[in-house]
Amino acid sequence: MRTLLRAGNRPTFGYRHVVALIGFLSCFLINIQRMSLGVSIVAMVNQTKTDHLADYNSTIKVCPMSNSTKFYMKQNVQGEFSWSTQQQGYVLGAGFLGFCIATLPTSKLAKVFQARRMVLYASILTSLATLMSPFAARWHVNLMIGAQFVRGLGQVSII
Repeated sequence: MRTLLRAGNRPTFGYRHVVALIGFLSCFLINIQRMSLGVSIVAMVNQTKTDHLADYNSTIKVCPMSNSTKFYMKQNVQGEFSWSTQQQGYVLGAGFLGFCIATLPTSKLAKVFQARRMVLYASILTSLATLMSPFAARWHVNLMIGAQFVRGLGQVSII
């Protein structure tokens, strides 16, 4: 890749900028993949079949400028999975476990193979694991845990 030149023949956009941009986008991808499951598991799980907060179906909102209280009934839209809170914890923690386990072996592999290939393959692996997560969740909760574990394994090489 060539550098873009100004009038004074000084480079304005070079390899270091491309590397910094790729590094930023990789870290952004990792954080989005981690965050998306934590947010979406709330809508995925049927809360009435879990062991907490099954009796609450309304909320009270109070306006600080007024003394009136309004009641809003929440919709009873439930997710399709009846996972226990323990299973939800395993699904959420599996990615971090894979990340922790693969840290040292990945650093040794980076010395053997080229770092850019490791980052490329790890990005592909984490993206495939994230794309397979909905299918794994519908099949069985253990496959979802495995998909999240594989996602965590791949995210080590990106950082």
